[in-house]
Amino acid sequence: MKKNFKTLLQRFFIALVLTASSQITLGQSISASKIFEFLQHQQTSKIVADLTSKQFKYMTTNTNSSYGITLKEYSKEGSLGKENFTFGKNNELFMIIYHPATSATFEAYKTKFLTADFGYAYSYKDTKYFENGSMRIGINEVRCNLSFFCKLN
Repeated sequence: MKKNFKTLLQRFFIALVLTASSQITLGQSISASKIFEFLQHQQTSKIVADLTSKQFKYMTTNTNSSYGITLKEYSKEGSLGKENFTFGKNNELFMIIYHPATSATFEAYKTKFLTADFGYAYSYKDTKYFENGSMRIGINEVRCNLSFFCKLN
C-alpha cells in the first residue's frame, strides 16, 4: 500500500507539473522552455550569461578530439540537490546535457520533451535515444540525464 501511494503521488506530481506553465522549473534553475530556447538559438555567450545569472559555476572545458566537440560544464548546488548543465558543439551538431537535481524533475522533463513526434531510434550503454527528424534526445534513466542534439545553426 505504501509503495502504491508513493507511485500515485509521483504520478500526480508529474501530471500537475505537465498541466502547469512551461515556465515552472520544479525548483530547478533551468526550465524546459529555456532548454528549448538554448537549442534554438545556440548562442553560447547568452547561455553562459544565463547560467551565470542563475549562480551556476563554471567547472571545466573538455575537448573530445575523436568527435571534434568542445564541452563546457557548469554546476549548481541548490536546496534540492546538484544540477549539472553541459553544452557544446562541433562542426555539425549543437548539444546540451542536463542533469536535474531530483528524479521527479527528470521524469517531468522527460515527459515534456518526448512528445508524440519522437520515435525510439536506438540504445547505447544506459541511454535510449529518440529522434523526430530535427533533434535527437537521449534519456539516461540510470543517471537521470537528458541529452539533446540538433543540427548546428
